[in-house]
Amino acid sequence: MKTLQKGVVPMLETSNLQESIEYYKTVLGFDCEGVWPENDQPCWASMRRDEAVIMLCSRTPRSKQP
Repeated sequence: MKTLQKGVVPMLETSNLQESIEYYKTVLGFDCEGVWPENDQPCWASMRRDEAVIMLCSRTPRSKQP
């Protein structure tokens, strides 16, 4: 069975999702394709610029490193 892999989409943790979305949009030229959940406190976002796609997620207390 042949599998087709087009690429890898990294997921980056951030301590402030809204600031990260704005940075990727205004400084790096990405578009925000969606957030989840769609309310005032999203914890995940999908960002795209041309063929490059990344996901951003909020850092949880459990994922914080010393």
